[in-house]
Amino acid sequence: MEQKFSVSGMMCAACVAHVEKATKHLEGVNECNVSLLTSSMLVNFDETKVNEKDIVSAVKKAGYKAEVAGDSVSVSAEKQGALLKKRLILSVVFTLALMYISMGHMVGAPLPDFISPNENVIFFILAQMILTVPVIILNRKYFLGGFYSLFHGTPNMESLIAIGSGAAFFYGVYIFIVSIVSTVNNNNDLLHSYAETLYFESAAMILTLVLLGKTLEAFAKGKTTVSLEKLIMLRPKVATRITEKGEEEVQTSLLKPGDILSVKSGQSIPADGIIIKGSASVDTSAITGESLPVELSENDSVIGGTVNIHGYFEMKVTKAESESLLSEIIKLVSDASASKAPIARLADKVSGIFVPGVIGIFIITLCAWLISGADFAFSFNCAVSVLVISCPCALGLATPVAVTVASGKGAQLGILIKNARSLETVGKAKTVFLDKTGTVTEGQASVDQILPNGKNTETDILILAASAEALSGHPLAVGIVKAASEKGIDLLPAENFSLTEGSGISAEINGKKIFIGNRKLLDLSGVTVPPDLPLGSGRQIPLYVVYGNEYVGAVMMSDKIRKDSAQALKKLSEMGIKTVMLTGDREETASHIAKEAFIKEYKASLLPSDKNKEIAACKERPCIMVGDGINDAPALAEADTGIAMGAGTDIAIDSADIILTGSSLTGAVNAILLSKKTLKIIKENLFWALFYNTLGIPLAAGVLYPAFGILLTPMIAAGAMSISSVFVVFNALRLNFFKGISAKN
Repeated sequence: MEQKFSVSGMMCAACVAHVEKATKHLEGVNECNVSLLTSSMLVNFDETKVNEKDIVSAVKKAGYKAEVAGDSVSVSAEKQGALLKKRLILSVVFTLALMYISMGHMVGAPLPDFISPNENVIFFILAQMILTVPVIILNRKYFLGGFYSLFHGTPNMESLIAIGSGAAFFYGVYIFIVSIVSTVNNNNDLLHSYAETLYFESAAMILTLVLLGKTLEAFAKGKTTVSLEKLIMLRPKVATRITEKGEEEVQTSLLKPGDILSVKSGQSIPADGIIIKGSASVDTSAITGESLPVELSENDSVIGGTVNIHGYFEMKVTKAESESLLSEIIKLVSDASASKAPIARLADKVSGIFVPGVIGIFIITLCAWLISGADFAFSFNCAVSVLVISCPCALGLATPVAVTVASGKGAQLGILIKNARSLETVGKAKTVFLDKTGTVTEGQASVDQILPNGKNTETDILILAASAEALSGHPLAVGIVKAASEKGIDLLPAENFSLTEGSGISAEINGKKIFIGNRKLLDLSGVTVPPDLPLGSGRQIPLYVVYGNEYVGAVMMSDKIRKDSAQALKKLSEMGIKTVMLTGDREETASHIAKEAFIKEYKASLLPSDKNKEIAACKERPCIMVGDGINDAPALAEADTGIAMGAGTDIAIDSADIILTGSSLTGAVNAILLSKKTLKIIKENLFWALFYNTLGIPLAAGVLYPAFGILLTPMIAAGAMSISSVFVVFNALRLNFFKGISAKN
């Protein structure tokens, strides 16, 4: 079972590592992926060994809160940013007042005598301490969470902030107490020296700058979920339902299969369904990524969330809101954001030892400077700077922000990515295997010719073929049934339908056995094959018809190449990716299609199991399989990444890692391009996070001070730490500008 949980209290990569570790230690948990960006966790577990309560309890013991996520998707990053903004404004007010008192006199700013360091040292110190306390109270979350995690042996970023700011504050309290003692003893020289070694402003400024970074980060993170918000906003709130009493407005959440709805021009389609009356021009771009409107009429399917641009129709609801395609898309995008890419393992390994390592460097820095002869104030300054400049946040956000933006952008382009692993793997592909029918070609085969044998007429053959094929959903079958419908032919009742993989179908009509398929099925039927058996030419596909143990004729089918297939295949070639077409059709048809689509390598006359074997034998990996039919499902599962065309069957979609809601092969190319761009962003983010800490920690420790006099204050360190996190998020937001290639070009 796979369950999604909401997790609160996480701030950095170390938090993610602790939550994952606590959950994975439970017996029965197979896999756990935690996302810092979405504050969520996807857990795959054995229900017989562990349950949701056990998982929630384990997370709580690690110092965080968890609960089972609801069915609806909520985007709360901007709301969180609004709350942080209020805290930030108050923190800034108190911090600025504190900075004025502590440093204003150094530049000649006037101070009342009762808090002047020259006139009244005790009240000078007391005023700073009083102004620091509200900042600490406003940001108490860092202290409560940080020390809780520290005491439970799972230190995180909050622990670093709590130690750094807390040490600066309590050192100031210590100076205040010592100052009172000096006053009592009339030691004025010592009293004035204490006034110069206060760190109240550092304690407050650390918290305020960290809060500033978190506020900017929250608003930036809100922008990463813009695509998901747009998908959620596509859901119409109300629908017009037709009843026996007339029309009524009803909430779309209350619609159920079988309801009849009316949809007027300009309205959003409320639910998935079938048009039963009327016609319309429908904008499906928000779902499929295809910019041109689609003309739909009776018996055509419609998708909830798309828009009726022009026309009027009545429709029958086929799926409840929770089961609609739009709901599935929203769930896929949300789950993909919560999943973890393999490249994130580096960040996981580093974050597991990062915070304890930083605390160790803090202690070493303090001791090393004290041993070298430096005074306590200088040593303390360096040690605290080490704590606050360290940034596991950037490390933890490096991958998930990019995955979230990419998943949302992909959905806008009609590319639904099931998980982060697929997003990473597809961009590394060296070989792309392609199904022919419905992938390279339009998948809407039409009847070219009917060639009767003996006394049968073309109409006789079409009636028999269409009656049997009406029980099949294969593109060739659809073409035959359509041809019969266009001629107004009434179909005969057929029964005992059977599919022979890679060959064709069989059924019974009027008590007689009928076979329709290729030469393999013709041989299996046991009939005498005529010497002048039609073979077809070019892209023609012959379907032989056997009825009552007699060969009665052939239906010659053809399937046109998609207009954008050549463009997509050319782009794959430019990227250095090898393409191989796999088809069950005969050699002549496959050769013609491959030549027309500029495909250099193809395999014809394959059974579904043969496609599987071809992919398994591929040496140039990772490899992709792009297909849309039932017979493609095993191959989609065998490939490193399976891409299912949106017009395909449910079983093909279930077997795929990436789903194209449109019917264009350019979607597969865009999935690869988006993956490559995302991987580049992730690598940049990881490099920045690691480079920043590699450079920043030694600098904060004062390594360059003896030779160059370069020294960071805790305030500068806190500002640098905040900037690093914000940089990572905004770098990932560049993925929103990704466009890919257009099927129109």
